[in-house]
Amino acid sequence: MQRICSLIHLTLFLIGCCVVPQEQVVTVSLGGSATLRCSMEGEIISNHYVNRYRKTQGNTMTFIYREVNLYGPGFQNRFQGETDVSNNQVLLKILKASERDEGSYYWAIDYHPAAGPLLSSSETMKTYVEQYFQQGHDFPLNK
Repeated sequence: MQRICSLIHLTLFLIGCCVVPQEQVVTVSLGGSATLRCSMEGEIISNHYVNRYRKTQGNTMTFIYREVNLYGPGFQNRFQGETDVSNNQVLLKILKASERDEGSYYWAIDYHPAAGPLLSSSETMKTYVEQYFQQGHDFPLNK
């Protein structure tokens, strides 16, 4: 019998730019692959660092990836992060899904050092989390 691993994508928003939520609940077979996407409007994605995180059932938030090939422990050979500049989005590819990959996936945006002068030092940024997941429901990923 084949087990299924459900992956949930969540997004983080920052004031001043807009990260477009991609409502996704991904169901993938164990050993299969999946791609999660996050788009940005109003700013150029390459001016930002995008951190990817996973939150598990036990509410543990774990760092997965940040640009310049910085991976969290245990993720380098199983995940691949990319920036798709032409579509102004970032991708997180899960190369071989396992049961431990089940959870909620988050994106956190911060400014790239080269874009730092664009920020006012007095600017306050608030982060909002949009959750597109209903317990017990699976939705197909639109590719």
